[in-house]
Amino acid sequence: MAPKPTGGYSFDELEKEVRRYLSDVAHEGDVSQALKEIQAAAEKVRKITKSITRASLTRAAKAGFEISGGVVREPAASDPHQAPDARPLLTGDEGESQKAHSVQANLLPSAPPSLPGFDIAALYRFCHEVGGDYFDFIPLPDGRTALVVADASGKGVPAAMVMVMLRSILRLVAANAHDPVETLVHTNRLLMPDMLRGMFVTALYVVIDPVAREMVLVNAGHYPPIIWRPRLSGTRVVNIRGPALGLLDTQRFAANISRKTLALEPGDCLCFYTDGVPEAKNLLGEEFGERRLARAFRDHATQPAQKIVDAIVAAVDAHSEETPQHDDITVLAMRVL
Repeated sequence: MAPKPTGGYSFDELEKEVRRYLSDVAHEGDVSQALKEIQAAAEKVRKITKSITRASLTRAAKAGFEISGGVVREPAASDPHQAPDARPLLTGDEGESQKAHSVQANLLPSAPPSLPGFDIAALYRFCHEVGGDYFDFIPLPDGRTALVVADASGKGVPAAMVMVMLRSILRLVAANAHDPVETLVHTNRLLMPDMLRGMFVTALYVVIDPVAREMVLVNAGHYPPIIWRPRLSGTRVVNIRGPALGLLDTQRFAANISRKTLALEPGDCLCFYTDGVPEAKNLLGEEFGERRLARAFRDHATQPAQKIVDAIVAAVDAHSEETPQHDDITVLAMRVL
């Protein structure tokens, strides 16, 4: 079965907390709609968990493992000197795994938004059937758009559960909070009580204003983006740091989070990514690294956003050779026209 939170609140209790927050900023009708979205997200998490758990137990039984009360035990060896079968259990057959994959994939944007003066492209490559990476584009008032790139610690179903919770909470809070820092502070407050023990989320929250031609960045423990500008040589890291979500209480989180406003210029190009990119390894165990990422980004920064994303992923694949992907990979490129 999926791990049960060892502390914090259930989804039902989380809904109550969301209601308390939203009642201060929205009408009752809006609150009801928000809670429906939370309930829908919770149901999708349950479907993921149930689907993968059932398939895992079925596969274990076929392999000769003993199933008792939901606990999987290795089969006894016929020869006392023979080691037990050490084959790893798979997370489900292709049909069940594909269902879980489809549920989570449907929560991600099907295409980037069309923003005047911007060219945006994104790619998400799962490592397993479900994953902990998350990216999103959230419409905000006054024509602004929030860009989100996040990564839940861990892998598989627990990370996917956290990702779905983050998506639901962040979308609700972002629609009602007027300040990017306030958005992440409230998101941390609502997310933290229901986090599985030992887990956290890194997130980069960026509010894009196409009219003012600027963006406001708030970083919760994530890799900061890199930027290339025509009038400068090379690439640079947009220096913005902060604590990850789910680790600090509201007061300490708010005291350590900050914002950075970046004025955008024609030709600017930014790259956002998760750790599956720089930490991709080759057969010798060498990581792709941030220098190779910066080089691949710089060499293609004048091209359309989709070609930039494709070039970065191709460079990661060329470095990794035949090494299996060990983490989810998310890459976003944004060009200012």
